[in-house]
Amino acid sequence: MEKDRFIEEQIGHLDEILAMRDRIADLDASLREAHPVAAVESGAFYVFDIDPRTGRYHFIMEHPTPTPIPDGVLAAFPLDFYHGKAAAVIDAKHLPDPDRRVMVFHEFVHCHQWNTCERDLRERLSVEKQQMNVNNYMWELNYPFPYADEFFVRETAILNEMPDDGARRRYAEYHARMKARLSETDYEYMVWQEWKEGYARYVENKIRKRLNGDVSRDDMTPPYDRVTFYETGSRYIGLLLETDAAMGLEELFRAMMNPGEVL
Repeated sequence: MEKDRFIEEQIGHLDEILAMRDRIADLDASLREAHPVAAVESGAFYVFDIDPRTGRYHFIMEHPTPTPIPDGVLAAFPLDFYHGKAAAVIDAKHLPDPDRRVMVFHEFVHCHQWNTCERDLRERLSVEKQQMNVNNYMWELNYPFPYADEFFVRETAILNEMPDDGARRRYAEYHARMKARLSETDYEYMVWQEWKEGYARYVENKIRKRLNGDVSRDDMTPPYDRVTFYETGSRYIGLLLETDAAMGLEELFRAMMNPGEVL
């Protein structure tokens, strides 16, 4: 496709995202600001950001991807070639899809986390220090958490089968048992994923309920993996915010890390 036409089409899709944002911005603080979007096409990032004069997205730059980007990518990370700004990164062919547009807001939540407290929280984690010492910069994706551990499997299955009444305390008790049983870095990794991905899932589902009534929900059956924490985190964060809707991101993380404060 001719480059100018491609850029024009992406701006049209991003206009739709802004129109969607007008319908949902009141749902969470993370939705009040639109973030840069990097559309991936033919081995390049096409970066768009908000023009402060118009309030609309406009084209910023084209930049080659440093490594091959997986087909269908949907992620968020800081762009070192664009002032280190956190951006939603999406395969350009998915931007016309309304469901994928919702997922852009999931990635905007991650941008908000990065821009507020994520970096400070990371620096306090033993798992971050441990993995950086072995140059594992992708530890959030590949950390060797003991998903098949008999205790973890059993307790997570029990948690999933519990009724909703009194669920907040049950989630706190589950976290207390995990904290007592898991290693420090394993527990930190679990809570980090619950906080980071679980919060994005929680906000995503609020958006989905507002727009069409559907939600993203995993069935929480073994074998477990990293996505399990999206679900447990989303549920637990929802329960914590039911009790105290004013809790901020850092307060949520502290509560999840320290279940004794919740019990």
